[in-house]
Amino acid sequence: MAVLTAAAVFAAPAASAAAGPNADLRGWARLDTTGPVPKDDRLTLLVDAHSRHRPGSTTGSTEARGHATIRHEFPEGGVVNAEIDVDCLITRGSTTALTGTVSSLTITMPPGRPQPTQRDSWHPETAFSFYTDDSGHRRVGWRIPRYDDPTAPPAAARCEVPVRGDADFYLVEGGFTRRR
Repeated sequence: MAVLTAAAVFAAPAASAAAGPNADLRGWARLDTTGPVPKDDRLTLLVDAHSRHRPGSTTGSTEARGHATIRHEFPEGGVVNAEIDVDCLITRGSTTALTGTVSSLTITMPPGRPQPTQRDSWHPETAFSFYTDDSGHRRVGWRIPRYDDPTAPPAAARCEVPVRGDADFYLVEGGFTRRR
């Protein structure tokens, strides 16, 4: 079992592989773009994802299910909340990632900012990566869908691991536990 805490690193196999024949990734974290000390905005990620080996598979493919919620609360009011249905949980090198489809998106912008059009039919694929950077900081990458353009392609493909630097966030509070 690997736990993302202040000093822990995900222990992962060297080769690309599913997160394990039966794997779980669970936890909650506060994230920030500027560093390990958060700004006034409150960005949180909640994950409860599970994968299991697909019976009869010789390629190591898995079936994944679960849920993730990413929420951005603005200090002056307003919330962006995205609910994601997990469809893949995978480990590649030292990075664990999950992908999923945005099942619902709620946006309420702070007063004075334009309110975007809500789209009930907008369900792009998105991805999160979980890793520890070279400086020992816990990080979460996120391929952010273009909510302002419903014709834009999905931000990620199923089982695609975001590259480091893709909307990278520092994990500043909380953590994630991965069981393989």
